[in-house]
Amino acid sequence: MNKVRTIILCLIIILSISNPISASAESKASNSDDNLKIETAPNSIHLTLNDTQGLITVEDLDQNNKIIYQGDKNEVVIDNLDSSTLYRFKVSYLSEEGNKEIYISTETDTNSYKALTNSEEFKIKSNAIVYPEKVVLSWEDVPGVNKYSILKNGVMISETQTNKFVDHFDNNEVYNTYEIQFDIPLTPSEKEEIREFYAGKNFNLGTEELENLSKKPYSIIKVIDASIVNPSLTLAAVNNSFKWTYKTFIPMEYAADPWYNAATWGQNIKFFKGDNRGFSSSAETYRTKTVGDSIFYTDSTTASEAFYKDVSTTHALDKDKKLVSTKTDSGQYINRIINSNTSSKTDVTVYHKSGNPYAVSGNEIDYQMRVITQKGGAYSFVGTHDRAPAHELYVRLSNGTILTIFNHPHEGFEYLGAPSTLARNFNISN
Repeated sequence: MNKVRTIILCLIIILSISNPISASAESKASNSDDNLKIETAPNSIHLTLNDTQGLITVEDLDQNNKIIYQGDKNEVVIDNLDSSTLYRFKVSYLSEEGNKEIYISTETDTNSYKALTNSEEFKIKSNAIVYPEKVVLSWEDVPGVNKYSILKNGVMISETQTNKFVDHFDNNEVYNTYEIQFDIPLTPSEKEEIREFYAGKNFNLGTEELENLSKKPYSIIKVIDASIVNPSLTLAAVNNSFKWTYKTFIPMEYAADPWYNAATWGQNIKFFKGDNRGFSSSAETYRTKTVGDSIFYTDSTTASEAFYKDVSTTHALDKDKKLVSTKTDSGQYINRIINSNTSSKTDVTVYHKSGNPYAVSGNEIDYQMRVITQKGGAYSFVGTHDRAPAHELYVRLSNGTILTIFNHPHEGFEYLGAPSTLARNFNISN
């Protein structure tokens, strides 16, 4: 019981620590108003521009820059859209300051929030309005959340209590990845699930300990390509292929199971070999690796869609960290389901459950995500993952650029056995 109490206390400390804000990055950020209003519904998007003096042109970036509106009205309604879907537009217009171009990334509505349980999506949608010199990010206000942390390219740059953030670009920045992190309070039933879980581990959570644990972390991630509206930057190639790579790894050199069970492990096994590394798109040491590859063609040929998976061998060590034996998980519960595949869009769902073959069943590394890629360049990842071990996701574009989508750290092996309500949910788009 003492060992479990130590685990819980460490877990609570992790939850209470916040990263320091980079002063240099924070000085560039502001929460100023913007001249464009976006309103969304399940099947339409309503744009209102307040600084126009003439012709307005709206192009659909994912339909080969097809012009979907051209006129002088400052209110544009784009309808007959699919619900809960990413849309990207380029808006050109004349303002008091001259000709302007804006890149818009937004999502149509769903009917309500859904929890990512029993294969349902839990998605909090967001908007990005990109000017040549700045980006305006906004997202749905989440009840019970009073602090949003903003990361830019993996570095925390600010915190805000509102659901809007503005950041100014450096002149040479083409791609920037913004991550909005926050904790969603749990419901009474979810708190009870956590309490019962730890009680089953022979530890009764106190009221304060339960409250500190009762948070569901969420990440909204927007990948911004400023070259769409800034011709002075090197133009990104039109994406006709996407290759994403998802790896899980143990950052330490050696690891021990917090729920040690001699009957399962064997009396001589005390440690397991870790991957002993930090985040890296090129590293080939990992616990598991999945790769998805979508290739689109210039004609109406159906897109090529491939999937690859790999599981590394587990090395069991004795108290002196000498090798006792090895086993490898079969990977049979790592799968990809093709929801649909056309000449212009691929839609797949990845299910991942893989664990230490020596450990107690139920403590596997879990994640699940729905991945949609489009011929015009749009992509999205919506899903959830355990908070152990470390999780990293990268996308390689057809122009050779490798983008870091997220680097989420290892927070403790206790999370592998914890209820799914403690897992991190994410919504990623460009």
